[in-house]
Amino acid sequence: VTATHPDNWWVTATAQAGMQAIALAYKQQFYDSLGITQPSNDRIGYNDASVPLGGKFDLASAWSNSGSHNEHRTGVNDDMWSGNIDPSRHAAVEQMIINNGSPNFLDEVASAAHWHLRF
Repeated sequence: VTATHPDNWWVTATAQAGMQAIALAYKQQFYDSLGITQPSNDRIGYNDASVPLGGKFDLASAWSNSGSHNEHRTGVNDDMWSGNIDPSRHAAVEQMIINNGSPNFLDEVASAAHWHLRF
């Protein structure tokens, strides 16, 4: 969030529903099903969606069709952080992503510590 872009969390209703469903599926599989409380440091985290009237969230305030976050301009993309998720869970998390509306996600875990979701 910057003075130029005070809101970079806008997504469509479809993307929001998918993001919520992924987070809920994660909680249910790894915590609720085991009857344990989910710690705050092991929750699904999202970042870098879109700005409310469209356009890419960029710190330079300049539009470009290249570079990172090129798809983050219409509210159907978001990054889901992988840094706090145990690597042994990655395959299960990727299946949750697929099952909840983002079958064409981009795995950027190795290069940027997140999954780029496409709803």
